[in-house]
Amino acid sequence: MPHRLTRLSTQNSLAPTKNIHHLPDEVLFIILEFVDVLDVVVLYKVSKLFHRLLHDEWYWRTSYKRRRIPRPPGPFEGQSTTYLREILVRSARVQHNWPPFARSPNPTSRVTLQSAKQNLSIIQGRWLITGDSPLLLCYDTCSSDPDWDTSPQVFYQPHLQANFFRCVSVTAEDGQELIFAVSDTQVGTVRRKLNLFTIEIVPGYGPFISGHVFTLDLQPRYSGVWTVTTGPRLLVISAKGPEQEDPPVIVDVKTFQRFHAVIPPLPRGHLGMFTSFISTSSHLLVARLLNGSETLLQVFPISQTQSEWSTDDVRVLYPSHVMRTPELRFRTWHVLRGPKYETLTAGIRIALMLSVFAPTSVDVASLDIVDLLLDAGGSISFTSEMLWALPRDATVLADSSHDGCIRGLICSRNERQSMPFMIDDQDKNSTGYGLFMSDNNDRLSSRPDPVLFDGYRGVLCSVVVTERRRSFIEVMRFG
Repeated sequence: MPHRLTRLSTQNSLAPTKNIHHLPDEVLFIILEFVDVLDVVVLYKVSKLFHRLLHDEWYWRTSYKRRRIPRPPGPFEGQSTTYLREILVRSARVQHNWPPFARSPNPTSRVTLQSAKQNLSIIQGRWLITGDSPLLLCYDTCSSDPDWDTSPQVFYQPHLQANFFRCVSVTAEDGQELIFAVSDTQVGTVRRKLNLFTIEIVPGYGPFISGHVFTLDLQPRYSGVWTVTTGPRLLVISAKGPEQEDPPVIVDVKTFQRFHAVIPPLPRGHLGMFTSFISTSSHLLVARLLNGSETLLQVFPISQTQSEWSTDDVRVLYPSHVMRTPELRFRTWHVLRGPKYETLTAGIRIALMLSVFAPTSVDVASLDIVDLLLDAGGSISFTSEMLWALPRDATVLADSSHDGCIRGLICSRNERQSMPFMIDDQDKNSTGYGLFMSDNNDRLSSRPDPVLFDGYRGVLCSVVVTERRRSFIEVMRFG
């Protein structure tokens, strides 16, 4: 018997050993799809096998495309593996501190700045641009210097008076991240100009204005810039005044060619309360709220086979689809899923997230997912799904991946609360919201006014007024 046991033991020791190293790479990549991003990034330290796998370009490009996490659009051919990995990991860190993973997100860091709140912008969730009309300063909110708020860099000092200045960023169709600054400047009461600058970021230094790419002479009576909307193709600068007097300025983000959207006049007896623009890669959507009772939605194809040019080389766009409905009385809207052609319906489908007024009140609203279908005949049909009721006077701040994911905040000034939320139109289990209240014991949070939110990086900027009426800018990170 002892001899037989010895022989069996010898046979077992000679049997080939099977472990994970013997699995094909294709099988290992399938397994890694079920591993959380934050767990994947530490696996490269486990063995040479995982070190090799997790430096594979194909893996990170595929993972970036398949992961259901709000992050900048991609992957694109020009985006490097390092860029995709860093963006995906950073977005995953924010998501673990955001609904539905965290009911009440907690800031991972917080800094405050005693400064003016005019012309407030934030670049890549790090560099805060703020100041008054003759001088704008740049603050590094990630600086390790305890006196970072006392030693900012001069960012923009116009030789004219800057009535408006704001920095915006966009991911273009080819995946390139573009950063612009829009300014409305004037000399005295006669000469006014609208300017568009490009911004570059130098490692170790920060952002700076690198070029002046567009300028437009304005009438002295110009009402001023109201807001700037960006998309993968167009940048739209809206004015405060009526569209008939101050039409929007529409510019291509790559070529800086100017566009003009032929927006028909409002029906007789109707008053446009405000207009909102959304730019996708192929369409410009223009929505106007009429008398506060119904929405007029017009869709303009950007790439048209027959283009017309005016005498000043402005490309003219005409609406292909029009809809008028009392059911979508919008406040704000974002692209949830970009345009996609459907063979079955021979139409184009676009999913939007809207904050919508209730049918019987302008004080109570809801957050809805609206699915638009643009048919071949020029008509628009839609279905609407309400997600949550909103507080009164709510403001929605959000960023979308354009592939069905949105991360955002619903802010209520009167109720002094913010509701963080995440939407995934393919997985309702990943759609959820939480709640965090302002800290009444914090002297810097007595009257918070959220004004900027970077949903990709989880950065919130608020203007805070203390009981002594001192103003601060508070920057909170949730990554």
